[in-house]
Amino acid sequence: MDISAAISGFNGLLQACDYFKDRFRGIIKDKKVLQEFECQIEKFRNEIFRLQNDRQNLFEENVNLKQKIADSETWKSKSEKYALDKTTGGAVVYIYNCEPYHYACPHCFENKQIQILQDMRLSSGNYNCPCCKEKFPIKNQEIIKSISHPIRHYW
Repeated sequence: MDISAAISGFNGLLQACDYFKDRFRGIIKDKKVLQEFECQIEKFRNEIFRLQNDRQNLFEENVNLKQKIADSETWKSKSEKYALDKTTGGAVVYIYNCEPYHYACPHCFENKQIQILQDMRLSSGNYNCPCCKEKFPIKNQEIIKSISHPIRHYW
């Protein structure tokens, strides 16, 4: 049974009880019976308020769960574009499979954050994570030295 329908039914019942309470007040002379009737109406009211509160809590929980599912699907679509691989420098990092190619920090990736590793522009070939400050040897140092010191030919 839908909670909204139950609350609507209880509200209708409560209105009927209030109607009869007003009608019976002049008819019922026994105060004990009238008090019992009013006590039952108060129980109905409390139950309606509890059900409305439960409904609101379930609604909020539903919204939160939908948001978590959406966040999970978004992360899945982003993370599928990365592959864990070992670089020529020996670091194990995530490599982006699309353009523009780049490396992502594996530590931050495990925390569902994509932090693009920044080239430190040093001959060591290290890259730096801007978030966790971890350093990764991406490029092989021997290759870098041979490229950074080209043989010059003099004419």
